[in-house]
Amino acid sequence: MIDVDPRLDSKLQAFFEHIEASTPPARIDSFDPERPARTRSRVFNMAVATTAIAVVAAAVIGFALELKAHLPGPASATPGQTTPAPSASPTSAVRPPLDNPGNPVANAGFEEPQVGQITSVNPISPMPGWTVTGSVQLVPLGTVGQPSSGNQYLLLNISDGVAGRISQQVKTVPGVNYALIFSTGSNPECAGSATVDVFWNGRWVSGMETTPSTHPSPAPGDLSWSTDGFASALATGTTSTIGFAAAGQCGAALDDVVLQAEPLPGS
Repeated sequence: MIDVDPRLDSKLQAFFEHIEASTPPARIDSFDPERPARTRSRVFNMAVATTAIAVVAAAVIGFALELKAHLPGPASATPGQTTPAPSASPTSAVRPPLDNPGNPVANAGFEEPQVGQITSVNPISPMPGWTVTGSVQLVPLGTVGQPSSGNQYLLLNISDGVAGRISQQVKTVPGVNYALIFSTGSNPECAGSATVDVFWNGRWVSGMETTPSTHPSPAPGDLSWSTDGFASALATGTTSTIGFAAAGQCGAALDDVVLQAEPLPGS
């Protein structure tokens, strides 16, 4: 048996009594054995979320870098070489389409239908406003020659002895004389005389049998347009019919048809 110093024994006894009489610290008094476990759980969840966000961010950055690598970058200029500026599209020196608000002639400049190449006009492929028979063609700008104005002109041909013809019924005032004005040009595909016969209400009109455009084209594509006008065409009804037909050796080109009333004498 171990002998204990009485003085040490009394000191230990006093120490134990002091501890039992003392109030425990707040941290020990409110000790919760489950709290560390919950804290560890929250820390673990935060760590998992942070890792997931980092993985997503890394994937997005990687995708962006991959996309950038496949996109074409700016072209590098060769030293001493400049990039040429875009050149303007060439324009044709042609007057704008005929504008005459008082003109009763429909499709007077033969701008409809719009075509991209030389196109035959017939009952199957009609031309608004006009009745067509025989060989008649619409010729657009940029194919053969230039129109008198606008983007297209009409070509009245003679094929197998048959003349191409067009006609249109227009509104008129009975008893009023009308001037019929139009532009004619040579046939760019024929070297002979270019002539157009003019008709009023289906009849050839004296003094209007042909136009002066009997000259061949002096240069490829030059139709030598001229403007011709005739007066004293008397209207006998509320409508009248104007007509044109190919004549001479080659027929002719036609554009800008205008019908206008002549002023009364003394007005």
